[in-house]
Amino acid sequence: MHVLATNPELYGTLIEAQAIPLFITLLSHENSDIVGATLNLLQELTDVDILNESVEGAEQLVRALLDARIVECIVASFATLNETVKDDADALHNGLTVFENILDFHPAFSQDCVQHGLFQWLLKRATQRGTFDGNKMYASEMLALLLQTSDAAREQLTAKVDGMELLLRALASYKRHDPTSLDEREHMENLFDGLCSSLLHPPNRKKFLDGEGLQLMNLMLRERKQSRESALKVLDHATTGPEGKENCANGKVDKFIQRQNKENTTPADKGDGDKMREYLDRLDGGLYTLQNVTLLLSDICVQLNSARQRAIKLFSMKVRQEKLSAHFIPILSEYAENLGETADEERRRIDTFIARLNAAEKAERKQ
Repeated sequence: MHVLATNPELYGTLIEAQAIPLFITLLSHENSDIVGATLNLLQELTDVDILNESVEGAEQLVRALLDARIVECIVASFATLNETVKDDADALHNGLTVFENILDFHPAFSQDCVQHGLFQWLLKRATQRGTFDGNKMYASEMLALLLQTSDAAREQLTAKVDGMELLLRALASYKRHDPTSLDEREHMENLFDGLCSSLLHPPNRKKFLDGEGLQLMNLMLRERKQSRESALKVLDHATTGPEGKENCANGKVDKFIQRQNKENTTPADKGDGDKMREYLDRLDGGLYTLQNVTLLLSDICVQLNSARQRAIKLFSMKVRQEKLSAHFIPILSEYAENLGETADEERRRIDTFIARLNAAEKAERKQ
């Protein structure tokens, strides 16, 4: 059989000999060694270089595999493999390679991957908690590929399970810790790429906001780890187009105004002269939330001009004061004044926000 992998012009004969149904039967065998050998053979038969040597034979093979529902069969075979055993882990890797090979030769195969269970399997495997390994990276690579190339994949991300939550949870582990290897760094970037692509589907942007995706990206920007640049890219995707700008800025501006109004109408207890107690009471009364929303909005607005312009427009419509500095700087200043003695880095961050907000408005006045 392995000899046929070097002679794709004979694939038609292979199909006539009813080899494909035999492969399907072997994939469901209870012996994982037989399953592994079958996946290895399929990986060789679908090697991209071999397929391109004989397009006619390759098309016959791919068509026969699709007719035999190869996606469902291989995904089902994964359940029989124990990835803690090297041979089984290699077999699973070969199975993923079969999918990648067919996708490369026949891009429309992405529909089958989404419809017949591979996409959901990749989503769960790529975001699975626990030890990082090569198959986890391979799963994230293929997940990102499907999200980049398939509208159906982007739509299904949150259809059966909350895939947005899974992606954000997996990425949250890189909030304060860098990947430990180049392969894990690639895995992290795959997850970010998949997240960016998923945001091309407008309903996923709402899921992103509801899942506190903006807050997570903001924390990554603050921590300055390897995830920082990719987090900024996600924010750019989240605010691209009318839906993104509306969802991102509108929700946060509304929340800002709501909390600011509550803060302004909360009576201050000036009788005891205890300013710290008064400040803590205000934090409990809504100031804490107002500060967090202000920090998030400030960070986004100084990083992304599109978000800044949207925020200006919203403030102008809702409270007739479009200057962001008038809204943000008093809150940022009070927040900085009440930071602890060891929070020098956070103070510098706030000073940067204030300086950049003022600089942007000064530049606009000159125009």
